[in-house]
Amino acid sequence: MHYVYYVLGLLPVAFLFHHFEYRIFLREGPDDFIIFTWIAYMVIAGFCATFVRKREVSLVNAIAFVLSFVLAMLFMPKEASWFKGFQRNDLIIIIAMFTYIGQLTVRSLLRLIVHKPTQI
Repeated sequence: MHYVYYVLGLLPVAFLFHHFEYRIFLREGPDDFIIFTWIAYMVIAGFCATFVRKREVSLVNAIAFVLSFVLAMLFMPKEASWFKGFQRNDLIIIIAMFTYIGQLTVRSLLRLIVHKPTQI
């Protein structure tokens, strides 16, 4: 299960979220399917994170954030009118933070339910 989390955790989710949102917005307008997919990712990755130490979860999320940030600088335009008050980099940071917090929340809740309440 460790390897499954490492693969899921290293996905540049913040970049993918905004990249697909930007592409869909240009063609069709806003799409809610991306948000549901993002939430499902957080739940699945949080479940897999229950078998990994918290320090490793933090490290994997930090690496995924840096990867998302670099990919956003390379493949997304800096100026886009659909961001509505936020810069591209700000949104990558916000989504990466919410993804990390969501994974830790799911991980903590599942550890309380499934495992003995030990040090989290």
